Amino acid sequence: MDYILKAENLTKIYGHHKALDNFSIHIPQGSTYGLVGKNGAGKTTLLRIICGLQEATSGDYSLYGISSRKHEILNARKEMGAVIETPAIYLDMSATGNLKEQYRVLGLRSFDTIPQLLKMVGLEDEAMVTGTVAFKVSLLAQSLSPGLLTIMLLYSII
Repeated sequence: MDYILKAENLTKIYGHHKALDNFSIHIPQGSTYGLVGKNGAGKTTLLRIICGLQEATSGDYSLYGISSRKHEILNARKEMGAVIETPAIYLDMSATGNLKEQYRVLGLRSFDTIPQLLKMVGLEDEAMVTGTVAFKVSLLAQSLSPGLLTIMLLYSII
């Protein structure tokens, strides 16, 4: 089986606090996973490690079969998109406007697929981007990237 993400015994220690304690996960390609846990359970720490924003104290992980211990992990990370905590979108623009901007950044010339994407997540009659809509638009924008892995850690804003 091909795994898009494999983590084996990841541990992260801050001083005397273990944010991750021998955490392991295997996510097959094409699947959808959600991380659920209390504050301080290590969800953000895990994702920051995978994105290369922090180093694990011990353990290993791989993206697309490339070990985090190899230099090629830098290229593997280019194949993923991540939104951790706060979506990077324009709150003064509509969902359509935000997606058009993302299309421009990616060099996509046609906006023809935008209505279909918005309908897919229930935003065909969208107004300005607020609250939960911001997270939906952010997810759509991340899914436009050529990568296969999209990581989102979202906190309830309601």
